[in-house]
Amino acid sequence: MFILLGLCLVCINVTSNPAWSQTPATETDIEIPKPFTENFIQSEIEKIQNKSDLTEEAKSGLTDVYDAALKRLLEGEEENINAANFKSKREFAPQEIAELENRIQSIRDQLNDPGWNPLADYQDLTLEQLEVQLAEKVAEATNLRNAKAVDENLRSTLAQRPGLARTELADARERVGQLTTQLAAAKTEGLTDLERASNLRVQATLFALQHKVRSLEQELASNQPQLNVVDKRLTLRDVQILQTEDIVRELQIATGSARTMNAEQQLIDAEQALENVEGRHPYVRQYAQENIDLLTKLRELVEGQENIPASEARIRTELARVRADEIVTQQIIANNTASRSYGVHLRQLRQKQPPLNAIRTNITERSKKLEDALFQRIVNQEALQAFYAESVSFNNDFTQFEAERRKNSEAPVVFQEVTPQDIEAIRTLRDFRRDYLNELASFSAQHAAKLEEVNALEKNLLTQLRELCELLDGRLLWLPSTEAIGFDWPGKLVTGFVQSFTPTNAGLAWRSVERGFRNNYFVALIAIVLAGVFVVIRERLEKIVSSMSKRVGRVQQDSYILTPVAILDGLLKVAPWALVPLALALIVWGGSRGDDISIGLTKYLFALSALIMLFLTIREWSRKNALFDLHFRVDTELRHRIIRHVPWFVVVQAIGLALIGLTRGNFDYDSGQAAVGVLGFLFLSLSIAMMAIKLYWSRPNVKRGNFTEHDGIYVRNEKWFFALALILPVATAIMACVGYYESARLLLMRLFLSFCVLMLAYVIHGFMKRSVVIAQRRLALEQAKKRRDQALKARTEKAAAEERGEVVMPKLDYEQIDLETINRQSSQLVNISVVLAAAAALWGLWASLVPALSILNDVELPFGNYDILGPDGENIHHSFTLWNLVQAIAIGFITWLAGRNLPGFLDVFILKRLKFQQSTRFAITTVVGYIIFIVGALIVFDVMGIQWSKLQWIVAALGVGIGFGLQEIIANFISGLIILFERPVRIGDYVSIGENSGTVTRIQIRATTLIDLDNKEILIPNKALVTERVTNWTLTNPVTRLKIDVGVAYGSDTELTHKTILETVKANKNVLSNPEPTVLFLGFGDSSLDFQIRVFLRDFAQRFMVSHELHMAIDQALREVDIEIPFPQRDLHIKNPDMKIVQEKKPKPRKKPGPKPKTA
Repeated sequence: MFILLGLCLVCINVTSNPAWSQTPATETDIEIPKPFTENFIQSEIEKIQNKSDLTEEAKSGLTDVYDAALKRLLEGEEENINAANFKSKREFAPQEIAELENRIQSIRDQLNDPGWNPLADYQDLTLEQLEVQLAEKVAEATNLRNAKAVDENLRSTLAQRPGLARTELADARERVGQLTTQLAAAKTEGLTDLERASNLRVQATLFALQHKVRSLEQELASNQPQLNVVDKRLTLRDVQILQTEDIVRELQIATGSARTMNAEQQLIDAEQALENVEGRHPYVRQYAQENIDLLTKLRELVEGQENIPASEARIRTELARVRADEIVTQQIIANNTASRSYGVHLRQLRQKQPPLNAIRTNITERSKKLEDALFQRIVNQEALQAFYAESVSFNNDFTQFEAERRKNSEAPVVFQEVTPQDIEAIRTLRDFRRDYLNELASFSAQHAAKLEEVNALEKNLLTQLRELCELLDGRLLWLPSTEAIGFDWPGKLVTGFVQSFTPTNAGLAWRSVERGFRNNYFVALIAIVLAGVFVVIRERLEKIVSSMSKRVGRVQQDSYILTPVAILDGLLKVAPWALVPLALALIVWGGSRGDDISIGLTKYLFALSALIMLFLTIREWSRKNALFDLHFRVDTELRHRIIRHVPWFVVVQAIGLALIGLTRGNFDYDSGQAAVGVLGFLFLSLSIAMMAIKLYWSRPNVKRGNFTEHDGIYVRNEKWFFALALILPVATAIMACVGYYESARLLLMRLFLSFCVLMLAYVIHGFMKRSVVIAQRRLALEQAKKRRDQALKARTEKAAAEERGEVVMPKLDYEQIDLETINRQSSQLVNISVVLAAAAALWGLWASLVPALSILNDVELPFGNYDILGPDGENIHHSFTLWNLVQAIAIGFITWLAGRNLPGFLDVFILKRLKFQQSTRFAITTVVGYIIFIVGALIVFDVMGIQWSKLQWIVAALGVGIGFGLQEIIANFISGLIILFERPVRIGDYVSIGENSGTVTRIQIRATTLIDLDNKEILIPNKALVTERVTNWTLTNPVTRLKIDVGVAYGSDTELTHKTILETVKANKNVLSNPEPTVLFLGFGDSSLDFQIRVFLRDFAQRFMVSHELHMAIDQALREVDIEIPFPQRDLHIKNPDMKIVQEKKPKPRKKPGPKPKTA
């Protein structure tokens, strides 16, 4: 029966909702009948519980199935209610929108009415009543903003809901189809209890899903009407907030005016009270004057708060505008298109944003005022507490006042008697003071709270404005601003020239110059006077500059001032030429009336002045005997090329700047002026690339790459600077050609400013290095003179001592300065200082472009993507983007730089100043290096999204690798860490391990380096230093003992021998007296009496030299006392039983052949 009922239910729904299409079906009023009721389910559960043939486990299982069916039935009824609610919202949406529009229009009419007075309902109110109304309106405005935030969240949810609802609808319809098929195929007879319960659950689930489908359809149908209602409600919130803020602002002004009037009236009353007590006791008059001082302070506080409401209203207006701009920006970015119209609109949004520095300045100034207000609040509260705490005794007050007056006055003071009128006056003035102190304490607390509120509001504005600017900056760089160069570009170029250089524009420019001369003629006079002053100063410097070549490099004639003079000489030679466009720029600026031609001409003349000043100064510095020649030792060929190519470069740059500056006022996307501006930009960028080629590429190959460490970072990295100077301008030229003109202009401007920063850093670095060299040369000269004087004095003293028969001991020079160490440390300090300053300046230039790289976050790479389980059990997709890769590479590079240079910087500038030993410094710097690399690697892994769940297999594989092939490497690494922390072996220690001995010079990841006495480097694995037996001669105490064996011949006087050897040992200056040296008679040898010398030395390095000295001295001392040092004697026994003497046969000498006999 129930199966047939379910099938009938399905048929009804199928016929009423044909096709179950993927789009929302049309609304139908046909009710979906219930397959059964809740009571029926309860009765079935009771039947199951009463059956005796079922086990408890089976009953429990069946009960759970019926409970699930009941739950689905209730879910269906709930979905039915939701569908009715959605239908009701859709039907009543037009009526609600109409009501909201009426309310909006009513408020707008009121706001636009010139005769509307926000304070019409608040007339004739006292100060206290105004403050109450103001507090109520402020609370109302806060509630409206909170309601608006709720509506904004609701709108965001409604805007995102259709996509999710359609997905849910498709899934529900698919599930309905599956359950319908399942019910159609189900048995109708002979069902078991479980099958019956399961069928009921399926019917209930189908009922719930059918109602869910209808609810989702109604939700989709009502989504847009609900959005329309929420939009109207948001508009109503906006006009209500605007209306309430106007009322709040007027109430604040009215309250401030009432406070001011009240404070003025109180001050008048206090002054009148002072006049009324004229002639009374001095204490009464002083008390009245103190009341006037309190009221004066109160009036100052009240007047200081009058500008706060206007500032608050301005900040709130700016904050609302920034939020609206952010919404518009988000909507434009959401379209994910790079069109020109979007770029123009976003650039306009960026240009109208207030400067961040101005807001920061306001916050800083207001913070100072807040600190003063908080201090005044504390002072006023303390004064009020002291007033209530003091005991009231007017007679004692008068007596104390008179005593203090007499004490502080030299002449005798006579006071009039205290009358009852005086006491009554004091009582009245005291009551007034209580009111004044209460009001002052209350108002100072309100003033501090208001300042704090406004400051927090402006900080919020700063945060949101910074986020908006970063969002805009991150997109503007990648949006086109002009049309790409095509076949019609020459025609547009001609049109642009015709439009730009017209008689009208020339007339505007001329009239600006004429008005400027007429209004600011003194600028031209000042420029002429400055040019004359520069010429006079330069002529006076000529003598110094001409003699500079003879003084630079000579120790006794060189001076610190010569390099600044050379710098100033180049600047003064160019300054008169740069003054001409600068003065014209000031004149045009003074005569400008805001037209585009005058503004463009002013900017061009300013830029031209800076261009001339920079490059012509570099040209003057490159001349012979100038800054780059004598002081910085720049390559001659490079200087000649700078002198030769700078003139045409400046001319081309000036033309490019003129084309850009004179066409930026009317710059349209595809206009002819845009083409002219792009042409000027090409002049700028391509001329920079050509200049780089002329300066570097054409140089002889012998000049390239043949550098030393003394050439400096600029010369040694010349090829990299050349690559940047060539590739980046060409890249910006290509960007301008394809339509990204504004982005290219922004990049090229920062490249030019970066060049200025690097050039300034180069000049400062050269000046500092020159100063260090001069100081070192002077110090070396002083040391040479001192050594010469000391040598002369020593020879004189030696000659005089020899005449007296004395022996002069040589003196040790403890004041000798290590010039090599000073040179190295000074050079490091100069290099690091200049590099850090230049890096900070460059970061300030390029930091604003970093948000532009965030667009790389939209480029998803095909690798590194995975899903993780969120906190609520949902899958969160993690994609590896190009921005993640760039960040990982940048962080890795920074880690590499920091790991290489930061430990050395720490060693040179911190650890050495803390007087750490060399071994301690090495351990600290090594561990710091390890920490830097480990932290950098962890940050790189985090940026790349690599989690432990992804690394655990790698770690497991690494563990297997360690177990087989890498265990020695890991053991050596861990042993190196143990050595660094436990420090059994330190840098500079002399150690022996096995057959190897030497001084420790380096402790690295895998091995420790020793240098033996033959100056050979021996690499000892760190594991051996931890696991094997190591002798450290200098671990805790550098003092070492030296043992020397000495043998004397039998028959020698042992007492004399002992005395002689001991005196000789003590006479050696390198032998320590504590512990005392000892000489021991140890035994009788084969051919000698054996003595042993035991002495202690300060350092292990002295062992071999002291051993040599003692051997030489002992041999000489024993000879002088006729004690013989024996040599081994051996008795030779020859066995010859026959006692035959073998006579050595000597060879007979050969006779020389005589002359042959003559034959007859």
